Amino acid sequence: MHKQKNSPIRVGIAGVGTVGTAVVNILNDASSAFRQQLDTPIEVSQVVVRNLETQRDCDLNGVTIGTDVMALSSAEDVDVVIELIGDVNISLSLVKQCLLNGKPVITANKALLALHGDELFALSKEKKLPILFEAAVGGGIPIIKVMRESLQGNRVDCIAGIINGTCNYLLTRMANEGAKYEDVLLDAQNLGYAEADPTFDVEGIDAAHKLSLLARLAFHQSIEFEKIQHFGLADVQIEDFIIAKKMGYAIKPMSVCKRTDDKIEGYVFPALVSNSLLLANVNGVTNAVQVCANRVGEINCVGPGAGGDATGSAVVADLVEVVYAMQEDSLPSVYFPDLGDSHNQAQMIAFEDTEHAYYFRFRVEDKPGMIKQFASVLEGLNISIEAINQDEPKEGEKVASIALITNKVQEKKIQKALKDILSLPGYVDEDWSLIRVFNRD
Repeated sequence: MHKQKNSPIRVGIAGVGTVGTAVVNILNDASSAFRQQLDTPIEVSQVVVRNLETQRDCDLNGVTIGTDVMALSSAEDVDVVIELIGDVNISLSLVKQCLLNGKPVITANKALLALHGDELFALSKEKKLPILFEAAVGGGIPIIKVMRESLQGNRVDCIAGIINGTCNYLLTRMANEGAKYEDVLLDAQNLGYAEADPTFDVEGIDAAHKLSLLARLAFHQSIEFEKIQHFGLADVQIEDFIIAKKMGYAIKPMSVCKRTDDKIEGYVFPALVSNSLLLANVNGVTNAVQVCANRVGEINCVGPGAGGDATGSAVVADLVEVVYAMQEDSLPSVYFPDLGDSHNQAQMIAFEDTEHAYYFRFRVEDKPGMIKQFASVLEGLNISIEAINQDEPKEGEKVASIALITNKVQEKKIQKALKDILSLPGYVDEDWSLIRVFNRD
């Protein structure tokens, strides 16, 4: 699809919620700058909304407003479609039809691409039309462009980061205030940082969707979302933050995908992160992504991970890239040619075979020999103790809290150790924790 300079680029937007509203406002506010920069105006010609009666905080004067999402795919006055509706099934139908009808697509829908990426990227490749998705990962952080453009010539070995602002907000509040998980979750919902049903965020599903996309770009293979193990936050207790701080760590919602020999491992979980690392000091709703590559070494991208303006900014950045490509008649150069090969599936390491260091915490009877019992169980499985913390019993109690950090061992081995330790005589109650420790190597 070629567009002459000075010929308007007409945009159709599916969904005018928080992000869609921001996109409209950015395009309106920067219209004269874009006209000068691109030698052509960008115009929002159509939007599709769920409810025509809802008031929106953006100027839609002169814009056709409808409720038929699929109409955008065939509209003659729409050159580019921006998909922001969220629903995976409807989005899948819309994006496929747009590509079949010759319209490039920009989306913020990470679940859509995580679940249906092979099909959609293959169609994008066949039609030589782009699906751009900067806004799907990291909000306003330009991590997709970094992965796609700036690291050419590098072999990426590891991606690690905090890519869900809701989870980072919850853990930051718990660490700073000693607040309970249930209380900070309710606050996050009231502030709009968490959904009414927060399951996708707090169980790590949202982060796993995003991680699968980053992994595709990093390793140039198809990554099955279902093979990325994800864990929730609910088991992290206030006492763990206190002990972790004493031992030189913060607890963060980590997403990690790395190359081990010719295989890939990926997972999302709360983890102890050494205070010496940048990631330990990323707080609130801020996101951060760390990439380790053979030529540039380690790079870190940090910024707002959510919010209308930040995410809208990423959408508009993709739109400007598409406009340049349309003017130069070079749309085929913008699509991701290696993302649509479903025959190039990554060989994923089963989570039970992955290796981590681990933080254990138990409440035990305050009597001699308890640490020796723990050490004996670990020694029997060839697991060494790297650090240990023991708190004296509180006044009037006869139980002590013991926490230790192990060396790196396989997940299945630590689960065996956990089972054996919980069966020891002298173990007191169900107040125990097992949290993985983030390692860059």
